[in-house]
Amino acid sequence: MAYLLNRLVDEAAERSPDQQYLRFDGVAVTYAETSRRKNRIANLLRDRGVERGERVGIYAHKGIDCTLAMFGVLEAGAAFVPLDPWLPPERLAAQMRDCGIRLLFTDDSRMRTLRRLDPGSTPLELLVGLPSSPFDGVACVDWPEVATAPDHTPREKTIEQDLAYIYYTSGSTGEPKGMMLTHRAGLAFADWSVRAFGVGPSDRIASQTPLHFDLSIFDFMTSAMAGATPVVVPEEYSKAPASVTRLLADERITVLFWAPIALIDMMARGAMESRDLSRLRLVMFGGEPFPVQRLRELAKRLPQAQLANLYGVTEANATHFDMLPDLGDVCTVPVQLGRFAAIREAGLLTEDDQRVEGAASGERAVRTPTLMRGYWRRPDLN
Repeated sequence: MAYLLNRLVDEAAERSPDQQYLRFDGVAVTYAETSRRKNRIANLLRDRGVERGERVGIYAHKGIDCTLAMFGVLEAGAAFVPLDPWLPPERLAAQMRDCGIRLLFTDDSRMRTLRRLDPGSTPLELLVGLPSSPFDGVACVDWPEVATAPDHTPREKTIEQDLAYIYYTSGSTGEPKGMMLTHRAGLAFADWSVRAFGVGPSDRIASQTPLHFDLSIFDFMTSAMAGATPVVVPEEYSKAPASVTRLLADERITVLFWAPIALIDMMARGAMESRDLSRLRLVMFGGEPFPVQRLRELAKRLPQAQLANLYGVTEANATHFDMLPDLGDVCTVPVQLGRFAAIREAGLLTEDDQRVEGAASGERAVRTPTLMRGYWRRPDLN
């Protein structure tokens, strides 16, 4: 088994070099090409002084380049930080300062926001993915130049306990917090999900979740471990569910892992009755409760698909899951959290960390290899 997330791509490339790793807007990239392109990105970053454990930002909508950037950052020994592409300039600058991001992957679609950014309020030194820089004193490298970097595998500096990525919370209860996940935690989740759901090379996974949400780790890391093919759903399709269902049919999608709101919207406005979705074998959902009446409707619309409810804060990563049985017409009971997933030990604790016995209430505690390392620069909250 791979000991680094970026090695998943290399191992899949050795097994099936011509297998498609990623599809977007009719363009496909094989595992072999993904391996070479991530190495080019990594060598460019190393040449620019990127060190082990450094945080590199990804501020772009999902597509082929920013996904390969994710693996290239890991190959360089750094950690990627996906930033919400809809962040206003002030919040973007704050997260860049917080993580010390001096290198940022982006694209032309973010130029308007970038021009409103005060680079002097951030550590920013280099933009990757633009033909020209909007700032004086900030260098720029476009993708054609990245393609000229050497594609040999750089000397490895990383171990599985090293930081791999940081996800920011929404900040709904205060300031957003950066959650630190290691290579080991990401690999443990990918390994569990491959085994739990039987993901394999024949699967095609519709990647609808934005990169800055943790659900996308399943799309890209689990797929790489299984040798499967993620198909990126263009983000503008989020407002056009009929376009989404057309893509699901045309791309012969077999697996979804979406938020319930996206699935509900697909049922309401997605013209599902006119699409051939018979290849969908597994529909997973998480992030919010799924109203049971709508869930029954989904089961009727996709009778061939297994439904699975996943629950788990990003800090612990998919701590519960349940493969749902036949819901039936009379089922009105809310979906339960289900079984522990990838958990070595779990229980309830009192306020002084003593185990709760019997039917008393307490705070849930888990011991799991998928657990985050902690909050970035906020050990007081760990």
